[in-house]
Amino acid sequence: MLAVTSVPSFAATPLELAHEVNTQIVTRQVLNEGQDFLRAFGSGEGISSPEDPPACRQAIQTAMAGFLSAGVKRLADGIQDPAGQAAFDQVLIQSYTAAELKAFLAQRDDVALPQLMAAVLAAPKVRAAHDARMEVFTLGDPDPASPEGMGMQRAKETCDRLRAEAG
Repeated sequence: MLAVTSVPSFAATPLELAHEVNTQIVTRQVLNEGQDFLRAFGSGEGISSPEDPPACRQAIQTAMAGFLSAGVKRLADGIQDPAGQAAFDQVLIQSYTAAELKAFLAQRDDVALPQLMAAVLAAPKVRAAHDARMEVFTLGDPDPASPEGMGMQRAKETCDRLRAEAG
């Protein structure tokens, strides 16, 4: 467990401490991971087959970039939802003492955020609650009626047409 060191008195109650751990460690790391994912894959490049016609590859890349951007936005909106945060705050309160929550906060400047989040999620109940919360925000297939879903459908239709013409 992390050592307890002095923490500013901004969070006096267990609920305030839990909320601070939630927002400053867990939520912040999830948002960082979402942005890292978008930087790595957000162009949609590499999604289509090299044998596809160039216009098809471009249509797929454009549609996938929109889909991934929307997914990361959905993740950010979801992880910052006040009701979801309040529920997760309660799980943190049930799993950790005020001293343990303070210890997490005290380590923010000394421990890399991914490792600090892993420490917070080490309690099985906290990990399960986080995983359940994250499952709601996974990208999955786009809703066909959403702009991203319609973009994916248009890209598929464009590729089907171009493949038929080429083939």
